[in-house]
Amino acid sequence: MVSCPKEMHILEIYKYPLYYEIAFQYRDIEGECDFLESQLELQATTSNRRILDIGGGTGMHVVEFARRGYEVHSFDIVPEMVDWVKKKCKQQGLEKVKVWIGDMTDFKQRLHYGLAINMLTTFNYLLTNEDIIHHLKAVADVLDKGGLYIIELTHPRDCLGMEKSTLNQWLERRGDIVVEVDWDYEVHPVDPITQVQERLVKIEVQEGENRRSFKMKQLNRILLPQELKALVACSGAFEVVDIFGTFKEDIKLDSSRKSWRMIPILRKL
Repeated sequence: MVSCPKEMHILEIYKYPLYYEIAFQYRDIEGECDFLESQLELQATTSNRRILDIGGGTGMHVVEFARRGYEVHSFDIVPEMVDWVKKKCKQQGLEKVKVWIGDMTDFKQRLHYGLAINMLTTFNYLLTNEDIIHHLKAVADVLDKGGLYIIELTHPRDCLGMEKSTLNQWLERRGDIVVEVDWDYEVHPVDPITQVQERLVKIEVQEGENRRSFKMKQLNRILLPQELKALVACSGAFEVVDIFGTFKEDIKLDSSRKSWRMIPILRKL
């Protein structure tokens, strides 16, 4: 979730991978990878099975795919995250993993991939149409023809001031570490011109007798489905194969409560 344009403010919590990983350990990574793997088999028209995780953060998906035998590459703009993933993979003997420091707005790779993923709404750090189109073209350049780009985005209802799709205050524990998150500590209205929303994120960490508090500004671009389709078309690089409402193949994007994310499946033209 943490690769973002270099000029943007990087949340301080991203420099503490252990705390960040604990905060998001509730995610069903195995189930998410099942879905991503299934889409790769169903929708990709290339036989390439190498995977690229863009803004891979603490490497939760990287590690799971590597355990399944895939060759997985990942980059992130935060050095601490990259070091964390390298250490985890080394400890677990996962040799088919390559991780490096990189910016998702401007990257190149000699190798090509059959699947690229962008999880945990990292894509929303691309704040302008130009950034989004440039990024899509950059991803297409490292995918085989017929390869997939799967993106996890905020559900449209969350962008329109309607009922929330997710709980943005939660608590997670691991050993003697307790991480309490308030992702909506202070939320500003969406700028109607730029469609960028500013929020203040608050995270409290209790580790034994020690307590730390993080308050961080976050900027996100608000994207709606029709706008996303138009930007994909403008890139000239992908077609929209499908849009799901969660990491389950029987739940498409709609207005029901079961649909709590917007997950487009893009295929390189």
